[in-house]
Amino acid sequence: MNFDELIDIRYSLYHRCSRAGYRIKRMDDEELKIVGRQGSLHIMSNQARRFLLTKLRELAKEKGWRGALPGARP
Repeated sequence: MNFDELIDIRYSLYHRCSRAGYRIKRMDDEELKIVGRQGSLHIMSNQARRFLLTKLRELAKEKGWRGALPGARP
């Protein structure tokens, strides 16, 4: 995963919409499916989506990627 992919997946998850290589399919108000190049992920609740966003933010910190926020481009 690179910086641009991280931005795209976080944007998709945060806004619940498709972007770049990630497609979002809403199942209902909370459930959604995100499909990327390597496979798909079924997110069961808003709490799970927020947990994943938190983990992706932590990954960005570990790699020293600053500004990996939804909507931000280097």
